[in-house]
Amino acid sequence: MSELSELLYSPWFPWALFLVIGTPLAVLVLGELLGFLERNDSPFVGAVRLVRNYLLPVLVITVLVRYVVEVPSDELFYRITQTALWVILILVALSVVNALVFGSARSDSWRGRMPTILVDLVRVFLVSFGVLAALTFVWGANIGNFLAALGITSVVLGLILQRPLGNIVAGLVLLAERPFAEGDYVKIGDNYGRVAQINWRALHLETGGNTLVVPNAALADMPFTNLNLPSPQNQVLAPLAFGSAYSPNQVRSLLVDVLAHCPGVLADPPPSILVTSMDRTVVNYQVAFYVDSYHETAIARDAFLTRLWYAGRRANCLPFTDLALPTSVDVRAALDAIAAIFHIDEGGVNRLANCALLVEYAAGETIIHQGTIPPALFIMVAGVAQVLHVDAHRGALIIAALRRNDHFGEPALTGSRSVLDVVAETDVTVLQLDPAAVNDLLDGNPRLAYDLDTISEARKNKLKLMISSRATNPVATADQ
Repeated sequence: MSELSELLYSPWFPWALFLVIGTPLAVLVLGELLGFLERNDSPFVGAVRLVRNYLLPVLVITVLVRYVVEVPSDELFYRITQTALWVILILVALSVVNALVFGSARSDSWRGRMPTILVDLVRVFLVSFGVLAALTFVWGANIGNFLAALGITSVVLGLILQRPLGNIVAGLVLLAERPFAEGDYVKIGDNYGRVAQINWRALHLETGGNTLVVPNAALADMPFTNLNLPSPQNQVLAPLAFGSAYSPNQVRSLLVDVLAHCPGVLADPPPSILVTSMDRTVVNYQVAFYVDSYHETAIARDAFLTRLWYAGRRANCLPFTDLALPTSVDVRAALDAIAAIFHIDEGGVNRLANCALLVEYAAGETIIHQGTIPPALFIMVAGVAQVLHVDAHRGALIIAALRRNDHFGEPALTGSRSVLDVVAETDVTVLQLDPAAVNDLLDGNPRLAYDLDTISEARKNKLKLMISSRATNPVATADQ
């Protein structure tokens, strides 16, 4: 009985009992907690795993060695376990702080933008501090001389590696601030390009076939523009000069129409057209419109200026005055070329010549919009155009291809809306005939009326057949 009492009242017995009961219980609780956190994608998974896999075993060994086996505190094994406990405690604390500060951070916050490498460097510094503290308090080491030598070495290395270290520090600042990301378009000095890579040392910028490498230290000292912020949409500026004979409202009407049908130009934000200056001969305009991203800027500007050339010729309103426009002689020659084909006599040609126009459209331009009343009857003079019907569910149905001497726009003669689009496939030149003049001509030319009506009805019937085919066979194509 005295031996049992002596055992129960031994100083090491409570610690041993704590280890025997507490260790399995702690492993069980930590395992369940870890599984729960993993299922919920918690940022504290790493900290709990550190506690279960490292801190708990080292803590058990430390208690066992110090309080059960009663190893003296100056023994080597005890000091090793104490040092390990210090290091693991620091790692657990860092993991908990990391989960609290960065675990739920939004990507657009300063915590979300903090580069991982910078966090790792802070972690290494704090772990090193913990190791040095353990050397001082556990091992009794005098680290003053070591710290002095380390400080001198750091100063020398800093002076020697000033430029590389400057690039690294600037790189870390850029990674933390993240003023741009890979894939963004930026302007640095006179250089435009797409960000291909950002690392500790430099920024790699793709500038159209070449790669510009900008050291981070140099980038930190120069202004740059992120063309993707605050929105990837980019503004395109196009300064233009029109003769003062054209009124500003006439020019604006032309430019608005061109912009409204120009591919790549956004309707929201809306384009703006401003008069910037004028004199006796010229009125200067600033046209501004938006595109989805910077790399579409040059393409959209080209499309706008190209469409403006054709639209300006059609409206006889151009930002230059030395370009020859089609004359009445050209119109008469085009009418003479089609007179026999359309059974038009000399008198009919003369009547049409008074109100006919020879106009041009760029490849890709829509000559007649579905759902609108065509402005005239058109006859192809040169180029290729497509007659098609666009349906929200069925897509584009190609009805016919138009070539020289083909006609379209027959609904203009009755004032009805077209159910078809006509789009220029190549650059197109057409004769534009006034509907009233054509109707007067048809009164005495039933053969021409029959031909126009036959072609128009044939296209409508083909459209009905194709729509019916698509309804019964969803995989049918426009060519079937």
